[in-house]
Amino acid sequence: MLRFLRYLLIPSALFIFALGEFYTFWNIMLLATVLFWCINILYCFEDIRQRIYFFMFNITLFVFLMARPVISFLRGEEWWYFKEESVKFALNGLMLALVFMLIGYSICDHAIKNRSKLPNNLLIRGKIDNSLAYFEKVKDSSFIWHLRVISLVLFFTSMSFFLLAEMEKLAFMRSRAYVELYTSFKSQLPYIIITIGSMRKYFLCIFLATLPKKKWTFVPLGLYIISAIPELLIGLRNPIVLNMIFAFLYYFTRDTIDNFSNEEKTERIKADNESPILNIENVKKINRGKKWIGKKEWTCIILLTPLCMMFLGVYNYIRDRSQAESLKAIDIITDFFYKQGVSFDVLCIGYEAIPKIEYTGFKNYTFGEIIDYFTHGKLAQILWGAKTFETGNNLDMALYSNNFSHRMSYAARGEEYLQGHGWGSSFILETYADFGYLGIIIFSIFLGVLFAYMIKLMSKGSVMFTIVLIVLTDIYFCPRSSALGWISFILYIQFAVSILFCYAIADLCIKEYTRKNHIALDVNKVIN
Repeated sequence: MLRFLRYLLIPSALFIFALGEFYTFWNIMLLATVLFWCINILYCFEDIRQRIYFFMFNITLFVFLMARPVISFLRGEEWWYFKEESVKFALNGLMLALVFMLIGYSICDHAIKNRSKLPNNLLIRGKIDNSLAYFEKVKDSSFIWHLRVISLVLFFTSMSFFLLAEMEKLAFMRSRAYVELYTSFKSQLPYIIITIGSMRKYFLCIFLATLPKKKWTFVPLGLYIISAIPELLIGLRNPIVLNMIFAFLYYFTRDTIDNFSNEEKTERIKADNESPILNIENVKKINRGKKWIGKKEWTCIILLTPLCMMFLGVYNYIRDRSQAESLKAIDIITDFFYKQGVSFDVLCIGYEAIPKIEYTGFKNYTFGEIIDYFTHGKLAQILWGAKTFETGNNLDMALYSNNFSHRMSYAARGEEYLQGHGWGSSFILETYADFGYLGIIIFSIFLGVLFAYMIKLMSKGSVMFTIVLIVLTDIYFCPRSSALGWISFILYIQFAVSILFCYAIADLCIKEYTRKNHIALDVNKVIN
């Protein structure tokens, strides 16, 4: 039914959008864009266990890029208060992103399923050997157990350093305006403390990739969410929301993996032609495991989600030192979405600012963070003495970096940017600035393929599982942030050190354990 409805709506949405663009009816174009967003949501619900990552990205894309014009439309307000070509670009960019993300996901999903079309016995063996090999081996692996304990200890250590750095920010921001964080703050802590603190996310994801039991994950994930409270007190709401999304997705992923694994094992038992009694007993035993998201968890999610949105909406007034007593609960939630949707305005502002940006040599914004790390990062400073870019809003970032957010904000706001005000960015803006509409199309297809292949990537081993988890901590900010900022960590020294250190220590523990066993066996032989 959902598939039939989706097939019916796709040509309707595209036709309505084309009609609205031809006659320049902004509300018609917006409604068609929302309709295609609904098509993506319907597609996700056809197989929500496999498509949860794509579903969540569509949710964050709506909140950041579509909520403001939609709410203004429902209020009967004019939301197209920019130049005509700017509004048209924003709507075209959104529609292209939605359409080609769906195309990319569908193609990849179809390719994965077609590769599995084998005779029954081969299909089962193929799935077990290829898809679930890591998930099955990890349970009985001594190496994985040591890796789990080491990464957990290192996570708690690095988290204590991170919280120390956050306390320094809080102390600095006392009696100061929010924007001063971007113009005046410079940490006085030793570099080693800040560096180790920045590795907390890597240690957490290494730990989670070892597939610990549910009770092992509660404290680390809870601490990860709580660690964003200092930033919330400063005025940054997005970190705590992203951390909560990540915790939810991890629980959902583990629920999916366990469910998928149980189905595969059941099919394997049936294929082995065992006795019916043994089949029934084994199947019951397999399905006896605990759910990661049960009734209690779903109840908490359903009840706490609107409360969190209300709190974040009220907190926006607290941060701006304005009153919110007269607003009703629904008004606070609506206002929260409206203010989060400012990135639609950023699409229009950024489009108008692109010609104003001062170009000083070759620039590429899509790969901006990666290029800047190679040319001005810590490794570049060590190897050839490159000049570092200072943090916060400054002229070096505004004139010489490949960071679109800084360069566009300076071009659009001038001196206001240097006083701490900025506009942010979006993958739609950055890919368009570099490659035009073709850039939006190709990048959107890439995102769709990535979300479709994530579960498969997780089964490639603990390192790949770790990388996917780290990606999940940041990729949902992509609609209002840099295009590839969520993957640039792969180049960071901190990430490489985290992986190598954890795996090296775990390997040493295994070798030491094996060596002791061999010595004990040799002694027993001598005694006997």
